[in-house]
Amino acid sequence: MHRPVPALLLATVLAAAALTGCGGGDDQEAKAPPATTTATPAPDGASAAAFRRAVASAKTTVGSIGTDIETAIQGADKVSDAQLAQQFSALADRASAALTTLDGITVPAGAEDEVAALKTAVQTGTNDLRAIAQAADQSDAQAAKTATEALIAHSPAIGTAGDALVAVAGVTAKDTGSDSGKITVQYAPPRTKTEQIAQQLLEVGGTDGVAAGFSQQFVLPTNLKIQAVRGFVGPNYDPSTKTVTLSYGFVDYIATVLRRNDPKITDEEMGEQVAAIDGFILVHELGHAFADIFQLPLTGREEDSVDQLATVFLVGGVNNGERYAIQAARFFRLLFDDRKSLKESDYWDEHSLSIQRAYDIACLVAGSSEENFDGVRSLGILGKSRLERCPSEWTKIDNAWKALLKPYVRG
Repeated sequence: MHRPVPALLLATVLAAAALTGCGGGDDQEAKAPPATTTATPAPDGASAAAFRRAVASAKTTVGSIGTDIETAIQGADKVSDAQLAQQFSALADRASAALTTLDGITVPAGAEDEVAALKTAVQTGTNDLRAIAQAADQSDAQAAKTATEALIAHSPAIGTAGDALVAVAGVTAKDTGSDSGKITVQYAPPRTKTEQIAQQLLEVGGTDGVAAGFSQQFVLPTNLKIQAVRGFVGPNYDPSTKTVTLSYGFVDYIATVLRRNDPKITDEEMGEQVAAIDGFILVHELGHAFADIFQLPLTGREEDSVDQLATVFLVGGVNNGERYAIQAARFFRLLFDDRKSLKESDYWDEHSLSIQRAYDIACLVAGSSEENFDGVRSLGILGKSRLERCPSEWTKIDNAWKALLKPYVRG
């Protein structure tokens, strides 16, 4: 089947470096505002500090999205129209979530114009991303070309508005996280179609965004690396190299388990579920990294503790993060159901049994809010007595992780 959309996207994009204006890297100091902009310092005090941190976070988020847009378009000729549509729809969702965050910022006097300009630029970029996704979904090459050209034309405004805002807010290297360790991501070049799809699912699952977000949110005493490798390797963290390893083979294994459980699952549903599970597993492994580099005093089994961290982070800090956690719980339940019998070694393994992990994650999601409580209850996966304890379990675990990580949270 001829796939005209990716080729035309590439023809348009490779000639333009403008996409790098979508936010810039966090390893650079904030740029001065354009000559036409009058920088008005934010007020002193706690409100100014909070505004500065919020702007620094927005800069990191928008910059990460811009990098991922560039990566997605440069790899557009290696994927189908449906996969391209999924990628750009996910990017649009992330941009929309960033816009929601901007809406929630308390803006001091003198910075209203800069915030409004960035919000307008991000909204325009979000619309362009959705237009690309729709064009790819419909295999409409001309519409894809038009939407991509619009994105290129509009993206410099995001960089300009962002630079003006960070200048007004007084954002420094400390605020953006460039004064401490970083979390970087490295993908092994895929050699097969399956590996290409696996890489895309890791990207859609937020691998790069999590790395950028954690780098900005926490003062890291050392650099960490996330590497995606070819072949099959179970997800793991190596404290000697400070490296989280994910593998294309394990991504394919997740898809195999899901397909075996539901032979009628659509490609779109499969992509969403695999990306969500990968996202949970990534944060779980970064939990091991945090336990190592921060020397956290964990009194229970570390595997259970970092499951809790992944759930707390996703549910409490990621748009629709409860869906990621529930998909992970479903996957662990499927792993348990997939076993013909338990061996003695299953009981001395450092992990809880997969079904226990599933129930514990589901309980934390249920306890996080009334809406999530009703959602988990409707799934019928927890007994009434356990379900009733979930709100108190959530409060205890949420407070515990906040206390453990508080000394390392920036600002």
